[in-house]
Amino acid sequence: MTSTNRTTSQLQLLQSADTSPTSGRFYDRTSLYGNGESDLATAILELIRSDNLKLKASTEVQVRHEIGLALDVSETKLRRYEETISELRRGLTA
Repeated sequence: MTSTNRTTSQLQLLQSADTSPTSGRFYDRTSLYGNGESDLATAILELIRSDNLKLKASTEVQVRHEIGLALDVSETKLRRYEETISELRRGLTA
């Protein structure tokens, strides 16, 4: 594939993403919110609803629950890494 063909293909991919019915409404939607779990869940549920899909209330609760669990694990890992880095820094300065 020539350089021109690659550039044209990349441009077509970008244009097709821009013409998606949801791309403008949901591009990096989570950055519009500020506090993690509920915001991510809300963005996902809005995206699902944008396709005119209806979820049972219990399914929405389960989606929020699963997202919350995943974020809890990530936050715990992050805190552990931060603690380890702090301990290592203290060891280097001692």
